[in-house]
Amino acid sequence: MAARNAERFLQQAVDSVLTQTVSDLELLVVDDASTDSTPSLLASVRDARLRVLRLERPGGPFVAANRGLAEARGDFIARLDADDVCLPNRLARQLAFLDGHPSVGLVGSGCSTVDEAGRPLGHWRMPASDGAIRWRCLFAPPFLHSSVVWRAALGFRYDASLEVAGDYELWTRALALTRAANLEEPLVTYRVWAGGITGTRAGLQQDLHDEISLGQVRARWPALAVAPGLHRELRRALARGAAPPSAAAEELAHRLRAAFLAESGGDATELAEACPLPRTAGAA
Repeated sequence: MAARNAERFLQQAVDSVLTQTVSDLELLVVDDASTDSTPSLLASVRDARLRVLRLERPGGPFVAANRGLAEARGDFIARLDADDVCLPNRLARQLAFLDGHPSVGLVGSGCSTVDEAGRPLGHWRMPASDGAIRWRCLFAPPFLHSSVVWRAALGFRYDASLEVAGDYELWTRALALTRAANLEEPLVTYRVWAGGITGTRAGLQQDLHDEISLGQVRARWPALAVAPGLHRELRRALARGAAPPSAAAEELAHRLRAAFLAESGGDATELAEACPLPRTAGAA
């Protein structure tokens, strides 16, 4: 957990980890040079499983996260943002899944969403199968960052040069190394509020998602010669589950889907079902 001036919700996040039904864990909180009461709040926690690491100068969320990854001693890495909350059985469910699926190295989950005051907003479901995750990753992050658990032996690290979207960039590299899954059940509570990174850096985050997505597409299928503007139009629609907004974008979507299915192998029907395209109104 990376924490920068996180006093408002940090106690809930910390408590949700330390009260997991899995007790054999360590919680590393990297204090990214906070100037609020974050240090004193962490110092008040009387649990030997908590280790606090402090950066004397602000490094940003991915510098802080990499510091924690370098210090972690467990066989598995679980991530949680400092304004989100784990359900009590989160780690038990995800570790059991990884134990039962040795070829999977990375697993996330669905989530419940709440507002700033903790009022329920709804639920998010993430793509469940490896094929669906890979299709989604072409256009948007296929995992909720606070829900992921991975095998530490994979050695994942974030691109510390990024201010936002470092999780999306990591998933594009991680999927080249391992199979992945998402459990459909909501195992974390994600807070939607103006003070979160998505709220404060939304424009930059969208621009970087465009760049990461286009980079993947061009690297995999250079012959498609995808234009940045058209790709951005399509990506932003598909990321929110909307239909392609123009005939040109719809044609590009079908070309990308055909290219993806052609190179993926496996069961064609299963893969086709894993990467649907939203239909425009009135489409057959």
